Amino acid sequence: MPHPEIEAAGASPDGLVGDAGMVEIKCPSSSTALEVWLTHSQGGNPVDAKYYAQMQWQMRCADRSWCDYVVFDPRMPAKAQLFIYRVERNDAWLKVAEEEVTTFLAELEAKVTALKSIIGE
Repeated sequence: MPHPEIEAAGASPDGLVGDAGMVEIKCPSSSTALEVWLTHSQGGNPVDAKYYAQMQWQMRCADRSWCDYVVFDPRMPAKAQLFIYRVERNDAWLKVAEEEVTTFLAELEAKVTALKSIIGE
């Protein structure tokens, strides 16, 4: 899905849910799945920062307000095979991320232009 305002940016969510939601599914190693469960049971945020960023960006591109973070590990006991945690869209976080992505893409374009002038394209 293309970003609604930033050309050359987009996302590919694992699935859309109704009109407002989406889902991101991870099937990590058992040790990682255990850490998710333990972190959540201790009151911490079970979502790794890189997955949080991924889900926020996907919500922006898909115009969604929440994303269910799903961790599945069939090697775990039945009660612990499936973990679901809802992540709400964070527009303040997205504003900063969009500024950073815009800056990065402008820097990238400048480097591509400079390289083309060097190699004669």
